[in-house]
Amino acid sequence: MLFQGEVRQERFNLHKAVNRTDGAETFQGEMSQERFNFPLAHLQQVAQPRGHIQLPGSGERVVAPLGSWKGRELSPQEKKRLLDCACPACQRASIAGLKAQGARGFHNRATHNLWVLLREGRWIEEQLRAGRYHTSFVEHLENSTYRPLVQQLVNLLELEGKIKQTTR
Repeated sequence: MLFQGEVRQERFNLHKAVNRTDGAETFQGEMSQERFNFPLAHLQQVAQPRGHIQLPGSGERVVAPLGSWKGRELSPQEKKRLLDCACPACQRASIAGLKAQGARGFHNRATHNLWVLLREGRWIEEQLRAGRYHTSFVEHLENSTYRPLVQQLVNLLELEGKIKQTTR
């Protein structure tokens, strides 16, 4: 078991498993009521060599300069946000755990990224259900290259009459 526990009323379990048929390693886990299964080879290809993490509403940031991959560095404000991160990896190992090299760093970054992406998905679902996404995304997507893309989609949906127009 890589991580297990409860963080801010969210039950989270993560462990590495081996497929008995082909021997492929996967991450299997559960967060609250959701279950997930990711091929370990894919996660290692994406997270390990690059040392990147996801930040809610901001996108991908470099925490560990591994290999020749480049990316956007954490700002001082984003480092402060990471100190308050509720994911099991940040609660257990803080930013130092995300920066670690080898399997320890990979597991921490993979856990953090999975936690963030599942939380972001829940936030989007809640906003859509409440009919607020077309206005709330502006505050949520800070400093993001995605904000103009989402704004264009909202504009198109307003023109088609699928959502009510917002005042700008």
